[in-house]
Amino acid sequence: DAGIAFYREHHDMVDLVVLDMNMPQKDGLVTFGELQEIDPAVRVIILSGYSEGEKISNMLERGAREHISKPVSRVVLSEHIAKVLEHDCDGAV
Repeated sequence: DAGIAFYREHHDMVDLVVLDMNMPQKDGLVTFGELQEIDPAVRVIILSGYSEGEKISNMLERGAREHISKPVSRVVLSEHIAKVLEHDCDGAV
């Protein structure tokens, strides 16, 4: 809930959200919906260490940019972040 509150207040300064599917309070699918209520154009990369194909497919269909399986190295995560941000800077959505 703290992350949602932060995003609600500062979403205009947030370029990208890296969202884990499994969190203590709620799952990534619910959180993604809340982020989209604040900003329908929110850019999200999904992280998941479990097989949650249906939820992840749903999120990708609704606008999440990427899915990365955990564990993931900082280098690979950085490459995905750069790819999403670069893609959006080129005018593509």
